Amino acid sequence: MKAVHICLSFCVSLTIGDYTVTTSNLSVSGISSISDLNVVLNISHSWNSDLRVFVISPTGRQVELFSEAGIGGKGFINTTLDDEVGTSINNGSGTFSGTYKPFGRLSDFDGLNATGIWKLKIIDAAEGDTGKLNSWSLIVNGTPPTGNLTKYGTSGNDTLTGGSSGKFTSRGDE
Repeated sequence: MKAVHICLSFCVSLTIGDYTVTTSNLSVSGISSISDLNVVLNISHSWNSDLRVFVISPTGRQVELFSEAGIGGKGFINTTLDDEVGTSINNGSGTFSGTYKPFGRLSDFDGLNATGIWKLKIIDAAEGDTGKLNSWSLIVNGTPPTGNLTKYGTSGNDTLTGGSSGKFTSRGDE
């Protein structure tokens, strides 16, 4: 079996209000078995430690990315959560940029079928500070199904041949 890599990303600009749960959905297709999954976040928020953030698979399996990370920090800029790195996001501070280990194990998704609706859930657990989910991405490595994979985007259709090796990027806007 050959591996395929798909990065799904989109801009959302959802407000994160005090004492609210904010969710965003991302549709994934083209990977029948996950071998590695990472999450990339762009969040503007005036107090990072108000936030608890989770990624939820189409089957409902949930992994906590972080909780109350970076006391006093003001957001996440192209922050990648990858459980194969050493620096935990819960030990960091300030505005996050770079790659960090999430609180939960993204490897809990390994072996699952990636196809379906993935969710990002953000809980703001305090008042006085708000923010925005600007964008989020899933970087998924895994096994493609047989046949053709099709990427639909705002600029038209591209056909990706299943079973081919290489890197494929799929991007869309909501």
